[in-house]
Amino acid sequence: MNILVTGSRGVVGSYLQAELSETNCLVTYLTRFGSPTYEGKTLKSISTISGNEELDLTKFSIAEKVVNIINPDVVINLAAISTPNHANKIEMWKTNTLIPLNLLTILSRLAKSVRFIQASSIVINNYPLNIYAASKLAAESILKSFTQVYEHISGVSLRMPAVVGLGSTHGLLRDVVDKLHKAHYNKEESIELWGNKPGSCKPYMYAGNLAMLIKEFIYNDYENEISVGSSNSISVETVAKLAMESMGIHKEIVWNSSKIAKDDQNRVYTSIDDRVKHYYPWSVTSSEDAVKLALQNIVGECND
Repeated sequence: MNILVTGSRGVVGSYLQAELSETNCLVTYLTRFGSPTYEGKTLKSISTISGNEELDLTKFSIAEKVVNIINPDVVINLAAISTPNHANKIEMWKTNTLIPLNLLTILSRLAKSVRFIQASSIVINNYPLNIYAASKLAAESILKSFTQVYEHISGVSLRMPAVVGLGSTHGLLRDVVDKLHKAHYNKEESIELWGNKPGSCKPYMYAGNLAMLIKEFIYNDYENEISVGSSNSISVETVAKLAMESMGIHKEIVWNSSKIAKDDQNRVYTSIDDRVKHYYPWSVTSSEDAVKLALQNIVGECND
């Protein structure tokens, strides 16, 4: 079985590589910048497609050549701009919608069955939708339309909560850890967090558990949209306190209510899909446990 993984440098990608290495599948890990790898070997034929090392799958011609070379049986699309407050909204929309559209258009021409796993987000359940959530909802609709029109394409969109783990370069948890390190080094008494105490609440999922779950979805026949994640939501304040406990650094939290996004408020999320609870109960942990697992990796990385 040939598997194509896009966006493999993200926080989920490294964990997914570890999971798929235990299978007998031939996996190609694709990133926009740098050479892709195939079973650990650089794919020269792909890395020269665009004339340089940038593999922009929003460009149909590049996506077409990639798919034709790899001829995948499974596509796991992790490629996305996943920061809701990203400055370039047009770039976010292009990345989050054109990549699945291009890949699925090309896959629709293949004369074989193909499985497509789309990384989505539970922020779709927010109202009103921000641009990020709208782009993810559009990507889900694109996948659903292709699975309805083309019998040889099956697919599922995994609605994920905030994903945390080693390799996180942004997000609340990384921000808190970095601020605590800086305050400790500069001998400061406090750290500043945005919002009003205790901050907004949302669920968190450990990237290692998500990677294991994605591997399961390669082989099952689930379709459409499925919510995965944790059993509860926790506040910004709780995340900060967990980080302090893990790092052994205790600082006062100063809340800055002037720096808060309009849509950064307590959110209502749909419950985890019953099939996930029943067949993959190990993937459903508390948000506290997800953050603690991630902190073991992140804090260890920072101390190295």
